[in-house]
Amino acid sequence: MVENLLMVTGIRRGGFVGAENISTAELWAGLGINTYFFVGAVLLAVATVSYYRPSRGDSLG
Repeated sequence: MVENLLMVTGIRRGGFVGAENISTAELWAGLGINTYFFVGAVLLAVATVSYYRPSRGDSLG
């Protein structure tokens, strides 16, 4: 998301390793891809924590 912030504000329009002169379509494609992977990472972290956290009903037996 830091890269998205850099791209939107114009500090580094091409991202960390991208070219400086990118088109608007390339900018939006980069933002979409970065957002897609960020959301995936957040969901994976939530699923991992949920998997390792014991459920409340298991310790009653």
